[in-house]
Amino acid sequence: MSEKSVVIVAGGSGLRMGVSTPKQFLLLQSEPILFHTIEKFYSYDSDIEIVVVLPKVHISTWGALCENHSINIPHKIVEGGAERFFSVKNGLSSLRNTKWVAIHDGVRPIVSVNLIDRCFKAAMANNSAVPVINPSETVRFGSLQDSKTILRDSIFLVQTPQVFNYELIKKAYDVEYNSNFTDDASVYEYSGNRVFLIEGEPTNVKITKKSDVELCNFLLSQNI
Repeated sequence: MSEKSVVIVAGGSGLRMGVSTPKQFLLLQSEPILFHTIEKFYSYDSDIEIVVVLPKVHISTWGALCENHSINIPHKIVEGGAERFFSVKNGLSSLRNTKWVAIHDGVRPIVSVNLIDRCFKAAMANNSAVPVINPSETVRFGSLQDSKTILRDSIFLVQTPQVFNYELIKKAYDVEYNSNFTDDASVYEYSGNRVFLIEGEPTNVKITKKSDVELCNFLLSQNI
């Protein structure tokens, strides 16, 4: 039995994209985005425990999609909360007999097996692993009226999966919600733990707008 697990957080809506369908249910290559995400972790380790956190109102929709698309990868469904923080906390609480847990955005379907593997290996050596990339554009900080250039080598764009020692991240989530908790690493860090960064992947796109769907369709067509 694997000592690894993944909590896939799929609480998004389609409002920002101007569609009524929650974005995790939109189709890529004729399959739901969420399926592609689940399949990447299953390809990495067929014994990994997979937990998918969904809003209560969308659980039956996902069940119907699984039936219509013959999705049979084993996974557990957990009801989400009002904020991502509570959804992750619910997902972590549902896990059993695990030592290492990845927390991943349901709408990052192009994550590679290689990146998943590197994150788990780095976490096993450092108790945490957070993939990041440097921005390719010049970065300025401030306002439109008053700004200055910042060296982009010191700026990191944070991705998922973020992998942690299960006991440490579960304990870290045993705090009151704070709006400054923008990701799992910020919760982990708040409890006094050190966040270990590794190199992410530019192709590990988080789908937030229509053009991201088009890009992911292209990447999948290139077997990326």
